[in-house]
Amino acid sequence: MSSRNVFNMLEVIQGMRGAQAQLSRQPLDYGCSQWILCSQRASNLYRVGVKLWKKEELEKIERELAQSSKVTRFTVHLIDGRIVHIRNPMYGEPRPIWQPYVEFRDYWRLVKEEPNKSPGIYLCSYLVNWNNLVARDYEKRIEFAAWLFDDMGHTWNNSETCKFFKSLVCKLLKTMKVTKVICFGLGDITRNPPVWWTKQNFQEVQEADSAIVETRAVQHSMALTLAETISQETGRDVRCMAQDPDYTDETKKILRENGFEIVGQFGAGGFAEVDDESAVISIFPNAPVKQIIADIAQPVLFIRAAGDEAFNENGKPYIDAESPRTEQMWRQYECLDIPTLTDEARLKVELDKLKVYTRVSEVHGSAESLYM
Repeated sequence: MSSRNVFNMLEVIQGMRGAQAQLSRQPLDYGCSQWILCSQRASNLYRVGVKLWKKEELEKIERELAQSSKVTRFTVHLIDGRIVHIRNPMYGEPRPIWQPYVEFRDYWRLVKEEPNKSPGIYLCSYLVNWNNLVARDYEKRIEFAAWLFDDMGHTWNNSETCKFFKSLVCKLLKTMKVTKVICFGLGDITRNPPVWWTKQNFQEVQEADSAIVETRAVQHSMALTLAETISQETGRDVRCMAQDPDYTDETKKILRENGFEIVGQFGAGGFAEVDDESAVISIFPNAPVKQIIADIAQPVLFIRAAGDEAFNENGKPYIDAESPRTEQMWRQYECLDIPTLTDEARLKVELDKLKVYTRVSEVHGSAESLYM
Protein backbone atom coordinates (compact mmCIF):
# COMPACT_ATOMS: atom_id res chain seq x y z
CA MET A 1 0.00 0.00 0.00
CA SER A 2 1.37 3.37 -0.98
CA SER A 3 2.07 6.08 1.57
CA ARG A 4 -0.70 8.15 -0.05
CA ASN A 5 -3.30 5.44 0.54
CA VAL A 6 -2.14 5.01 4.13
CA PHE A 7 -2.49 8.72 4.69
CA ASN A 8 -6.03 8.72 3.27
CA MET A 9 -7.02 5.78 5.45
CA LEU A 10 -5.74 7.56 8.56
CA GLU A 11 -7.79 10.60 7.65
CA VAL A 12 -10.92 8.46 7.32
CA ILE A 13 -10.29 6.79 10.69
CA GLN A 14 -9.70 10.15 12.37
CA GLY A 15 -12.87 11.51 10.77
CA MET A 16 -14.88 8.56 12.05
CA ARG A 17 -13.49 9.02 15.55
CA GLY A 18 -14.34 12.71 15.43
CA ALA A 19 -17.89 11.97 14.28
CA GLN A 20 -18.31 9.39 17.04
CA ALA A 21 -17.04 11.82 19.65
CA GLN A 22 -19.43 14.49 18.38
CA LEU A 23 -22.33 11.98 18.36
CA SER A 24 -21.61 10.95 21.94
CA ARG A 25 -21.85 14.60 23.01
CA GLN A 26 -25.23 15.15 21.30
CA PRO A 27 -28.11 13.10 22.77
CA LEU A 28 -30.50 11.39 20.39
CA ASP A 29 -34.11 12.53 20.16
CA TYR A 30 -35.24 8.91 20.16
CA GLY A 31 -38.43 8.66 22.26
CA CYS A 32 -38.78 12.43 22.70
CA SER A 33 -41.93 12.67 20.63
CA GLN A 34 -44.23 15.65 20.62
CA TRP A 35 -46.93 13.50 22.21
CA ILE A 36 -44.72 12.62 25.20
CA LEU A 37 -43.79 16.25 25.72
CA CYS A 38 -47.39 17.49 25.39
CA SER A 39 -48.85 14.82 27.67
CA GLN A 40 -46.30 15.71 30.34
CA ARG A 41 -47.22 19.37 29.96
CA ALA A 42 -50.91 18.52 30.28
CA SER A 43 -50.20 16.57 33.46
CA ASN A 44 -48.19 19.44 34.91
CA LEU A 45 -50.96 21.95 34.18
CA TYR A 46 -53.60 19.66 35.66
CA ARG A 47 -51.53 19.09 38.80
CA VAL A 48 -51.28 22.81 39.56
CA GLY A 49 -55.04 23.25 39.18
CA VAL A 50 -55.50 24.48 35.61
CA LYS A 51 -59.09 23.86 34.50
CA LEU A 52 -59.55 21.69 31.42
CA TRP A 53 -62.91 23.33 30.70
CA LYS A 54 -64.26 26.83 31.37
CA LYS A 55 -67.83 28.05 31.08
CA GLU A 56 -67.02 30.97 28.81
CA GLU A 57 -65.15 28.75 26.36
CA LEU A 58 -67.97 26.22 26.22
CA GLU A 59 -70.50 29.00 25.67
CA LYS A 60 -68.36 30.42 22.88
CA ILE A 61 -67.94 27.18 20.95
CA GLU A 62 -71.69 26.48 21.30
CA ARG A 63 -72.47 29.88 19.75
CA GLU A 64 -70.02 29.31 16.91
CA LEU A 65 -71.45 25.89 16.08
CA ALA A 66 -74.95 27.36 16.05
CA GLN A 67 -73.71 29.62 13.23
CA SER A 68 -71.82 26.88 11.43
CA SER A 69 -73.12 27.80 7.98
CA LYS A 70 -71.91 31.38 8.41
CA VAL A 71 -68.40 31.05 9.87
CA THR A 72 -65.30 29.89 8.03
CA ARG A 73 -63.59 28.47 11.11
CA PHE A 74 -64.15 27.59 14.75
CA THR A 75 -62.07 28.74 17.72
CA VAL A 76 -60.77 26.18 20.21
CA HIS A 77 -58.89 27.07 23.39
CA LEU A 78 -55.97 24.86 24.45
CA ILE A 79 -55.53 24.15 28.15
CA ASP A 80 -52.28 26.17 28.20
CA GLY A 81 -54.11 29.33 27.11
CA ARG A 82 -53.29 29.26 23.41
CA ILE A 83 -55.89 29.24 20.65
CA VAL A 84 -56.22 27.11 17.53
CA HIS A 85 -58.63 27.52 14.64
CA ILE A 86 -60.43 24.62 12.96
CA ARG A 87 -61.62 25.03 9.39
CA ASN A 88 -65.36 24.68 8.82
CA PRO A 89 -66.12 22.41 5.83
CA MET A 90 -69.84 23.28 5.94
CA TYR A 91 -69.36 27.02 5.49
CA GLY A 92 -71.94 28.38 3.05
CA GLU A 93 -73.78 25.08 2.62
CA PRO A 94 -77.54 25.74 2.37
CA ARG A 95 -78.49 22.13 3.23
CA PRO A 96 -75.59 20.57 5.13
CA ILE A 97 -75.69 16.82 5.65
CA TRP A 98 -73.04 17.12 8.37
CA GLN A 99 -73.92 18.52 11.79
CA PRO A 100 -71.13 19.73 14.09
CA TYR A 101 -70.88 18.72 17.72
CA VAL A 102 -68.34 19.15 20.51
CA GLU A 103 -66.11 16.13 21.09
CA PHE A 104 -64.45 16.17 24.50
CA ARG A 105 -60.97 14.95 25.30
CA ASP A 106 -60.85 14.23 29.02
CA TYR A 107 -57.93 14.05 31.42
CA TRP A 108 -56.92 10.51 30.45
CA ARG A 109 -56.96 11.32 26.73
CA LEU A 110 -54.73 14.30 27.41
CA VAL A 111 -52.13 12.39 29.45
CA LYS A 112 -52.47 8.70 28.49
CA GLU A 113 -54.18 8.08 25.13
CA GLU A 114 -52.21 9.34 22.15
CA PRO A 115 -54.72 10.45 19.50
CA ASN A 116 -54.34 9.37 15.90
CA LYS A 117 -54.72 12.97 14.81
CA SER A 118 -52.74 16.15 14.26
CA PRO A 119 -50.25 17.01 17.04
CA GLY A 120 -51.89 20.43 17.06
CA ILE A 121 -54.75 19.03 19.14
CA TYR A 122 -52.68 17.30 21.83
CA LEU A 123 -53.53 20.03 24.38
CA CYS A 124 -57.18 20.42 23.32
CA SER A 125 -59.74 19.31 25.90
CA TYR A 126 -62.48 19.66 23.29
CA LEU A 127 -62.69 19.59 19.50
CA VAL A 128 -65.28 19.98 16.76
CA ASN A 129 -66.46 16.76 15.15
CA TRP A 130 -69.22 15.96 12.69
CA ASN A 131 -72.30 13.74 12.56
CA ASN A 132 -73.67 12.64 9.20
CA LEU A 133 -77.43 13.24 9.21
CA VAL A 134 -78.27 11.32 6.02
CA ALA A 135 -79.06 8.01 7.72
CA ARG A 136 -80.70 9.62 10.75
CA ASP A 137 -83.03 11.72 8.61
CA TYR A 138 -83.89 8.65 6.54
CA GLU A 139 -84.68 6.40 9.51
CA LYS A 140 -88.31 5.99 10.47
CA ARG A 141 -89.53 7.38 13.75
CA ILE A 142 -91.41 5.53 16.48
CA GLU A 143 -94.97 6.53 15.69
CA PHE A 144 -96.34 6.11 19.22
CA ALA A 145 -93.38 7.76 21.01
CA ALA A 146 -95.39 10.71 22.36
CA TRP A 147 -98.13 8.43 23.70
CA LEU A 148 -95.61 6.01 25.23
CA PHE A 149 -93.72 8.90 26.83
CA ASP A 150 -96.95 10.08 28.46
CA ASP A 151 -97.86 6.54 29.51
CA MET A 152 -94.51 5.93 31.19
CA GLY A 153 -94.71 9.33 32.84
CA HIS A 154 -98.08 8.33 34.27
CA THR A 155 -96.67 4.96 35.41
CA TRP A 156 -93.75 6.68 37.08
CA ASN A 157 -95.84 9.37 38.79
CA ASN A 158 -98.20 6.79 40.27
CA SER A 159 -95.50 4.39 41.43
CA GLU A 160 -94.34 3.78 44.97
CA THR A 161 -90.79 4.33 43.74
CA CYS A 162 -91.73 7.86 42.69
CA LYS A 163 -93.27 8.49 46.13
CA PHE A 164 -90.08 7.34 47.84
CA PHE A 165 -88.03 9.51 45.50
CA LYS A 166 -90.17 12.58 46.30
CA SER A 167 -89.85 11.87 50.02
CA LEU A 168 -86.06 11.65 49.70
CA VAL A 169 -85.92 14.94 47.80
CA CYS A 170 -88.17 16.70 50.32
CA LYS A 171 -85.95 15.67 53.22
CA LEU A 172 -82.85 16.82 51.38
CA LEU A 173 -84.56 20.12 50.63
CA LYS A 174 -84.53 21.09 54.29
CA THR A 175 -81.09 22.61 53.86
CA MET A 176 -80.38 22.82 50.12
CA LYS A 177 -81.24 25.42 47.50
CA VAL A 178 -81.77 24.28 43.93
CA THR A 179 -82.75 26.64 41.11
CA LYS A 180 -82.29 24.35 38.11
CA VAL A 181 -82.27 20.68 37.12
CA ILE A 182 -79.93 19.86 34.23
CA CYS A 183 -79.92 16.51 32.41
CA PHE A 184 -77.13 15.17 30.21
CA GLY A 185 -77.42 12.39 27.64
CA LEU A 186 -80.77 10.90 28.68
CA GLY A 187 -81.33 9.77 25.10
CA ASP A 188 -83.63 10.33 22.15
CA ILE A 189 -87.16 8.92 22.44
CA THR A 190 -88.39 8.89 18.83
CA ARG A 191 -85.76 7.01 16.82
CA ASN A 192 -85.93 3.29 16.15
CA PRO A 193 -83.07 1.32 17.72
CA PRO A 194 -80.54 -0.20 15.29
CA VAL A 195 -81.59 -3.47 13.66
CA TRP A 196 -78.59 -5.35 15.06
CA TRP A 197 -79.47 -4.21 18.59
CA THR A 198 -83.10 -5.28 18.14
CA LYS A 199 -82.10 -8.75 16.92
CA GLN A 200 -79.75 -9.27 19.86
CA ASN A 201 -82.15 -8.12 22.58
CA PHE A 202 -85.76 -8.56 21.43
CA GLN A 203 -88.00 -10.87 19.48
CA GLU A 204 -90.16 -8.15 17.98
CA VAL A 205 -89.36 -4.69 16.64
CA GLN A 206 -92.27 -3.08 18.47
CA GLU A 207 -91.05 -4.56 21.75
CA ALA A 208 -87.62 -3.00 21.19
CA ASP A 209 -89.16 0.35 20.31
CA SER A 210 -91.23 0.29 23.51
CA ALA A 211 -88.26 -0.68 25.67
CA ILE A 212 -86.02 2.11 24.46
CA VAL A 213 -88.72 4.76 24.91
CA GLU A 214 -89.76 3.40 28.32
CA THR A 215 -86.19 3.50 29.59
CA ARG A 216 -85.59 7.05 28.49
CA ALA A 217 -89.05 8.26 29.41
CA VAL A 218 -88.54 7.18 33.03
CA GLN A 219 -85.24 9.06 33.18
CA HIS A 220 -86.83 12.25 31.84
CA SER A 221 -89.86 11.81 34.13
CA MET A 222 -87.57 11.58 37.14
CA ALA A 223 -86.01 14.90 36.15
CA LEU A 224 -89.43 16.54 35.91
CA THR A 225 -90.41 15.10 39.30
CA LEU A 226 -87.23 16.46 40.84
CA ALA A 227 -87.87 19.96 39.48
CA GLU A 228 -91.58 19.94 40.38
CA THR A 229 -90.93 18.68 43.92
CA ILE A 230 -88.32 21.35 44.58
CA SER A 231 -90.63 24.04 43.21
CA GLN A 232 -93.57 22.86 45.34
CA GLU A 233 -91.48 22.68 48.51
CA THR A 234 -89.72 26.02 48.10
CA GLY A 235 -92.15 28.13 46.11
CA ARG A 236 -89.37 28.97 43.66
CA ASP A 237 -89.45 28.43 39.93
CA VAL A 238 -87.06 25.62 38.99
CA ARG A 239 -85.87 25.30 35.42
CA CYS A 240 -85.63 21.81 33.97
CA MET A 241 -83.08 21.57 31.15
CA ALA A 242 -81.89 18.73 28.93
CA GLN A 243 -78.82 18.42 26.72
CA ASP A 244 -78.27 15.63 24.22
CA PRO A 245 -76.88 16.35 20.74
CA ASP A 246 -78.65 13.19 19.59
CA TYR A 247 -82.14 14.61 20.17
CA THR A 248 -84.25 14.69 17.01
CA ASP A 249 -86.61 17.59 16.33
CA GLU A 250 -89.52 15.29 17.21
CA THR A 251 -87.99 14.49 20.61
CA LYS A 252 -87.31 18.15 21.31
CA LYS A 253 -90.96 18.93 20.62
CA ILE A 254 -92.20 16.23 23.01
CA LEU A 255 -89.81 17.30 25.76
CA ARG A 256 -90.69 20.99 25.42
CA GLU A 257 -94.38 20.14 25.63
CA ASN A 258 -93.65 18.37 28.92
CA GLY A 259 -91.76 21.24 30.51
CA PHE A 260 -88.13 20.85 29.41
CA GLU A 261 -85.83 23.52 28.05
CA ILE A 262 -83.51 22.10 25.38
CA VAL A 263 -79.98 23.44 25.84
CA GLY A 264 -76.57 22.70 24.35
CA GLN A 265 -77.75 21.45 20.97
CA PHE A 266 -74.11 20.90 19.99
CA GLY A 267 -73.04 19.33 23.28
CA ALA A 268 -71.39 22.18 25.18
CA GLY A 269 -73.87 24.87 26.22
CA GLY A 270 -75.61 22.79 28.87
CA PHE A 271 -72.42 22.50 30.91
CA ALA A 272 -72.18 26.28 31.08
CA GLU A 273 -75.56 26.26 32.86
CA VAL A 274 -74.29 24.19 35.79
CA ASP A 275 -73.62 26.09 39.01
CA ASP A 276 -73.57 25.46 42.76
CA GLU A 277 -77.39 25.64 42.93
CA SER A 278 -77.96 22.94 40.31
CA ALA A 279 -79.16 19.36 40.42
CA VAL A 280 -77.57 17.19 37.71
CA ILE A 281 -78.88 13.97 36.21
CA SER A 282 -76.43 12.04 34.03
CA ILE A 283 -76.91 8.32 33.56
CA PHE A 284 -75.10 6.92 30.50
CA PRO A 285 -73.69 10.02 28.76
CA ASN A 286 -71.48 10.12 25.69
CA ALA A 287 -69.20 12.74 27.25
CA PRO A 288 -66.99 13.05 30.37
CA VAL A 289 -69.77 14.77 32.30
CA LYS A 290 -68.30 14.19 35.75
CA GLN A 291 -64.90 15.58 34.83
CA ILE A 292 -66.34 18.66 33.10
CA ILE A 293 -68.60 19.50 36.02
CA ALA A 294 -65.76 18.99 38.50
CA ASP A 295 -63.99 21.87 36.72
CA ILE A 296 -67.04 24.12 36.57
CA ALA A 297 -69.10 23.83 39.77
CA GLN A 298 -70.19 21.70 42.71
CA PRO A 299 -73.87 21.00 42.13
CA VAL A 300 -76.08 20.41 45.14
CA LEU A 301 -77.34 17.10 43.83
CA PHE A 302 -75.88 14.65 41.32
CA ILE A 303 -77.84 11.61 40.13
CA ARG A 304 -75.74 9.17 38.13
CA ALA A 305 -75.07 5.51 37.48
CA ALA A 306 -73.14 3.65 40.16
CA GLY A 307 -69.47 2.86 39.61
CA ASP A 308 -66.23 4.70 40.22
CA GLU A 309 -64.03 3.05 37.62
CA ALA A 310 -61.77 4.91 35.21
CA PHE A 311 -60.70 2.06 32.88
CA ASN A 312 -62.34 -0.95 31.28
CA GLU A 313 -60.94 -4.48 31.18
CA ASN A 314 -58.72 -3.49 28.24
CA GLY A 315 -57.17 -0.58 30.09
CA LYS A 316 -59.05 2.01 28.03
CA PRO A 317 -60.71 4.92 29.82
CA TYR A 318 -64.49 4.97 29.91
CA ILE A 319 -66.26 7.83 28.18
CA ASP A 320 -67.41 9.20 31.54
CA ALA A 321 -64.38 8.01 33.49
CA GLU A 322 -63.38 9.06 36.96
CA SER A 323 -60.23 11.17 37.34
CA PRO A 324 -58.11 12.52 40.21
CA ARG A 325 -60.22 15.69 40.17
CA THR A 326 -63.58 13.88 40.24
CA GLU A 327 -62.37 11.68 43.11
CA GLN A 328 -61.55 14.86 45.00
CA MET A 329 -65.01 16.26 44.21
CA TRP A 330 -66.81 13.14 45.45
CA ARG A 331 -65.17 13.56 48.87
CA GLN A 332 -67.52 16.52 49.33
CA TYR A 333 -70.59 14.34 48.67
CA GLU A 334 -72.60 11.66 50.42
CA CYS A 335 -73.87 8.76 48.33
CA LEU A 336 -77.46 7.54 48.72
CA ASP A 337 -79.53 4.86 47.00
CA ILE A 338 -82.77 5.50 45.14
CA PRO A 339 -85.24 3.14 46.82
CA THR A 340 -86.97 0.86 44.31
CA LEU A 341 -89.58 -1.86 44.70
CA THR A 342 -89.09 -5.31 43.22
CA ASP A 343 -92.66 -5.50 41.93
CA GLU A 344 -92.23 -2.34 39.85
CA ALA A 345 -90.12 -4.06 37.22
CA ARG A 346 -90.62 -1.50 34.47
CA LEU A 347 -88.98 1.09 36.73
CA LYS A 348 -86.52 -1.02 38.67
CA VAL A 349 -84.63 -2.12 35.55
CA GLU A 350 -83.19 1.37 35.30
CA LEU A 351 -83.48 3.06 38.69
CA ASP A 352 -81.71 0.39 40.71
CA LYS A 353 -78.53 1.29 38.82
CA LEU A 354 -78.57 4.88 40.03
CA LYS A 355 -77.09 6.70 43.01
CA VAL A 356 -77.85 10.12 44.48
CA TYR A 357 -74.82 12.18 45.44
CA THR A 358 -75.54 15.13 47.71
CA ARG A 359 -73.08 17.77 48.85
CA VAL A 360 -72.09 16.88 52.40
CA SER A 361 -72.88 20.34 53.73
CA GLU A 362 -76.42 19.97 52.34
CA VAL A 363 -77.31 16.61 53.88
CA HIS A 364 -79.78 16.93 56.74
CA GLY A 365 -79.01 14.35 59.38
CA SER A 366 -77.67 10.89 58.65
CA ALA A 367 -78.22 8.99 55.44
CA GLU A 368 -80.41 6.48 57.29
CA SER A 369 -82.75 9.19 58.52
CA LEU A 370 -83.54 10.24 54.97
CA TYR A 371 -85.44 7.00 54.37
CA MET A 372 -87.41 7.07 57.61
